[in-house]
Amino acid sequence: MGKEITETILQDYLTAQHIKLRLIDGNRRIVPQISTINQEYRASFKPLQEGLIQRNEFEKCTKAIKNEQNLIISGNAGYGKSGCTEAIIDYCEIEKIPYIAIKMDRKIPQKNCDIWGQQLGFPGSISYALHSISKNKRAVIILDQLDNLRWTQANSSEALSVCMELIKQVRYLNYEREYKIIIVFVCRAYDLHNDNNIKALFETESNTNQENNKWERVVVQFFDEDVVERIIVEKYKIIT
Repeated sequence: MGKEITETILQDYLTAQHIKLRLIDGNRRIVPQISTINQEYRASFKPLQEGLIQRNEFEKCTKAIKNEQNLIISGNAGYGKSGCTEAIIDYCEIEKIPYIAIKMDRKIPQKNCDIWGQQLGFPGSISYALHSISKNKRAVIILDQLDNLRWTQANSSEALSVCMELIKQVRYLNYEREYKIIIVFVCRAYDLHNDNNIKALFETESNTNQENNKWERVVVQFFDEDVVERIIVEKYKIIT
């Protein structure tokens, strides 16, 4: 085919041929475990009947992935942050970009990256697991519900310290990679701006004064007027 056949391409081929991999207790194969976690993440998102509504914020998110820029998606509750992550996942699947998406209120980071990764079913940290299957192409880690860490356990500082460790691991891995691993955090705007521990998570990285450590920020606002008009169509003109 004139190009490298990666585990992701092979997995897609097997799926297209309706070939199912065996489920083995204690199986630590990385690609199937990532697939299981991603399916669990996507199952929690319920789109409208017509599907995902295209928004301008989606383009900003996919542009950040193309530019290999770490990303923070923020906005008020119910504004559509999850829609942005779905748009990123759709883009990754179309472009065959390996990714892992985790809701941290359900799979709370504990102890350190290695222990948390083992709890998720990997040999170690999720950064090294994703690195091992994507050395010659970019990859994406989506960590959703960052703001809920402060409510899901008594000591949220431990979970945030695991996030900090993960950020550092990815940064060091990226030094030796031609294509980067991109981290996407999703957080409510209020917590991002008012929780000192969450703010410190990104300010520490930004203070390194390296371009690769800068965080692109996408703020999810109300629907744009043209988007609303496109959805409501002819009735839009007569609504007050």
